[in-house]
Amino acid sequence: MQGMNSARFVTAAHSFPRTLIALLSLVVLAVMSIVGCLIWSGYEAAIYNTETKTRDYAAILEARLEATLRRAEADLGELAREIPAPVWYFQRSSLAVVQAAKSLPSPER
Repeated sequence: MQGMNSARFVTAAHSFPRTLIALLSLVVLAVMSIVGCLIWSGYEAAIYNTETKTRDYAAILEARLEATLRRAEADLGELAREIPAPVWYFQRSSLAVVQAAKSLPSPER
């Protein structure tokens, strides 16, 4: 009977490290999956923040560009009203263009 108990003990002793290794493997797998989820959620948050900043910068640039283009359009409209008509027709003689250019107000500095 004594031999039977030692055989059971040897079998139980051999199964304990296997159980421990299996348990530790499951713990490592769980930790790795949690770390993977955290890394992925951090990546998604970084992408979302970058997209938001990009949209904000685009909106700022659009507003500034629109204001600049409105000012340029207003300035061109004012110049179109100030420049005499003969300057707009390039088929006319260059003398008429020179005379029209002389009639323009000098730029103020």
